[in-house]
Amino acid sequence: MLELANIQPTDIVMDLGSGDGRLLIAAAKAGAKKSIGYEIQHWLVKQSRELAESEHLSDKIEIYPDSFWHVDVSNTNLVLLYQISYAMKGIEEKLQKELPVGARVVANGFKFPKWKEEKTIGNVRLYIKK
Repeated sequence: MLELANIQPTDIVMDLGSGDGRLLIAAAKAGAKKSIGYEIQHWLVKQSRELAESEHLSDKIEIYPDSFWHVDVSNTNLVLLYQISYAMKGIEEKLQKELPVGARVVANGFKFPKWKEEKTIGNVRLYIKK
């Protein structure tokens, strides 16, 4: 996923459904300015925070115990997704409304119904908000 993301030092990365935080850690290590995750499973939030602390990346990573459906994503320029197929339409609509033009979205596994892929590697797709 990070190969397609092409992380830059100015990137504010958001992982919607951040799980155990491994993508947040990888994005921070790749040089992102900030990595922000949202995860509804509290035990995964705790695990992610502990991992960020153990990697000495707590200053670059924020993890919140919340559903991304309630979050404003307008302050990010790179979104990472590893979601389930039936959620993709709703996520696409949310991102279309809230993301700034030019923001990148890297989705693993499933496609957006309307957005055109800019690049694909295996099941990972890069989209750019128009």
